[in-house]
Amino acid sequence: MKKSKVVHIISSLDVGGAERVFIDICNLLNEKGHDVTALLIRQKGELSNYLSNGVKKINLDRKFKFDILAFKNLYNLLDEFDIIHVHTRYTFYFVSAVMALKNNKNYKLIFHDHYGKIEVDKKVPFFLKILNKN
Repeated sequence: MKKSKVVHIISSLDVGGAERVFIDICNLLNEKGHDVTALLIRQKGELSNYLSNGVKKINLDRKFKFDILAFKNLYNLLDEFDIIHVHTRYTFYFVSAVMALKNNKNYKLIFHDHYGKIEVDKKVPFFLKILNKN
């Protein structure tokens, strides 16, 4: 059975709950034999050392909101993966903007929202609806 090539995308791995979940999922998939890449939009952060050695790491090192180089690098990387797993809304906005330029290419996209009491707040923000073509 072919193992999936999965990229997990998050802003950075500073200390926090979403970041810890990100690391746990990356390490677990790597342990199960999947080809896992951790893609960090801004910076590595304190928790990056907790990623298993088998997890590939890419850092776009985005300096500011409209960093064209980071945008271009992500654009060039997306097609390398079978599954794109995006963590947090802020990161999803950035990734969706890049995906929107890919001429309606369909991606296997997982959006992992780490927003507070999601079981209570089930509304999907308007921008998330229009940015996600899938």
